[in-house]
Amino acid sequence: MCQPCNGTELISADGTTCVPRRCQKSGGRVVCRKCPSDYISVTQNFDGSPMKEVTCFKCHRGYKAYDNKCVKCEVCSCGRNEMAVSGKCLPKKYVMERPKYSDNKLHPNALLDIVKLEYLCTQSDTRACHALARECVKYLYLTDLAGPCRLWLQKNGTYEYKGLPYLVHESHKEISLRRGKNTLLLAMAIYSPNGALQLLQDETQGIFSCLPPILIKVGERYSVDCTKNITDLNSDFGKLFELFIPGENYKAFPISILKPDGNFVQKGSWPRSKFRKIFLIDKILSTTTNMTTIVYLRKLLIAFRIERGLKESLKLYIHTEAHFAIKSPLVQQITTTLLVDHEMPYASVYRGLEIWGAILSLLFCIYALVQWRSVIRRGGLYISIIPLIASATADGIYFATSFSTLHALAAEAGNLGITLPLSQTEENIIKIVLYSVIILKSLKVVWINWNQCRVDVFFIDWLQHHSSISDLPTTGYRHDWRSILLAKEWMEWQAKRRSSPIATVICTLGILQALDGLSWVAIERTLLERLLDVELTNSEGSNVSTLLYDINDNTPSCLALTWWGEEWTLATFDCMLFGSIFVGTNNLLLAAITTILIYQMLKELRLWFGSRNLKQKTGIKVE
Repeated sequence: MCQPCNGTELISADGTTCVPRRCQKSGGRVVCRKCPSDYISVTQNFDGSPMKEVTCFKCHRGYKAYDNKCVKCEVCSCGRNEMAVSGKCLPKKYVMERPKYSDNKLHPNALLDIVKLEYLCTQSDTRACHALARECVKYLYLTDLAGPCRLWLQKNGTYEYKGLPYLVHESHKEISLRRGKNTLLLAMAIYSPNGALQLLQDETQGIFSCLPPILIKVGERYSVDCTKNITDLNSDFGKLFELFIPGENYKAFPISILKPDGNFVQKGSWPRSKFRKIFLIDKILSTTTNMTTIVYLRKLLIAFRIERGLKESLKLYIHTEAHFAIKSPLVQQITTTLLVDHEMPYASVYRGLEIWGAILSLLFCIYALVQWRSVIRRGGLYISIIPLIASATADGIYFATSFSTLHALAAEAGNLGITLPLSQTEENIIKIVLYSVIILKSLKVVWINWNQCRVDVFFIDWLQHHSSISDLPTTGYRHDWRSILLAKEWMEWQAKRRSSPIATVICTLGILQALDGLSWVAIERTLLERLLDVELTNSEGSNVSTLLYDINDNTPSCLALTWWGEEWTLATFDCMLFGSIFVGTNNLLLAAITTILIYQMLKELRLWFGSRNLKQKTGIKVE
């Protein structure tokens, strides 16, 4: 069995023999000699036989002791005009003439590595140039002339060194989309620390769901949040990313860099105003403590500005912002947000709204004045002009907005072959219009229900004699079964809505507003009155009530005091309510459910106030 060597011996290099060390006793303790730091311990002769005693051997010039072996050491053989910098012999003249770093944001060890990479890059070492570019991006494009970005910040911004990658964005022409195309692929290039490049153009190749490649639909806003553990991102430390659009020419994205302190990178010292390379996550050694800080990409904002081009095409201009943050030491996760926004061109909706709004609002207001004249002649209040004008204005603006939007979208579909979303300004105008018209329309709806729930109600039994119906008490007397059934039928009709244009209703209950006795006359509506739904006929006397009817459908005028006769107002109110909720929440289901719920609430309120009015006027309580 194998036994370990004792404390005064070392095992031989081949592991077969214990070789004694040079030791001596001192004060009752055994002290053995150790080889100096630039020496290695030798236990075997050249022929492989074990030595009698462990011997210390000094490594030759150009080598250093490492793990009890002599390994080649370049800095150990530096000449008189050279000095060792981070394991590399650099000319003293280059180091001494190099600008002194004063920004105090780089750790001394990191600065030594940067000096070495910078010198090697000037000697046409391509891999050193790419590694130096990674350090420049890692420190968020420092503007100190002695920092990692010095070669890019020289006067005139010339890149004379072979292999020095471009860190700033070169100007290029706008991106054009041909007719009928409304999608755009955002691809990505990944640079490893040694300069290797990997192109990702397929959506399934995405290594991180908050980074491209992704397929974007023009005009469709896109937002996604991704949360990852630091341990899952170890392989991404030090990698650089570049965003571009695949095609015949390489067109990189211009990127603005927002530092963790909330300030953008100073652009005055750079030859261009935009950058092109970013990183996802990296570690930075603190200059004051022996700790590392993790900086990561918090948000990537990609904004497209779209303009109409010549020959039925679209022009796209891209603006990208990369927002960086410092990870809290208390959490082990980072969250990155990808946000794609669009600035759409104007579709002339505002101009169309001005024209259509003026015409339709004027026509509807004239119609409202004619209706108001009829209301006054039937004994209505002068204040009724307010809900009538409000409703007419709402109808005019609402339909003007609809016609303007449809016209603009139809024009785009014909010219571009696709239908683009409206611009943000036009969407805001439509939202304001919808919120305004629903408020105006609500005045008419409230006025209708308030007016209908205050009418005088009389139940007349024609089999009995009544000298003066206005003198009958509303309480304190009994009602027969016919009056109760008729009251129930009336209550069922109050909140019904028209379901078909050919539906007819025969109603035996007469409700006359400002009823002045039993004297009434039935007059057929004229063609103009039927078309405009107004009353132009003069009453035959101050004590005579008029019951207008249409000979075509035998619909009595009592339905003017139910929802059946107010289908236009209620239907447009439903449309406006649905549209305002939809544009405010962008949720069709929520808009539909809310519209139905409000309709049911209005129906229950209408029935409750109708029952209350019926009980006050006739004494009949309908359960």
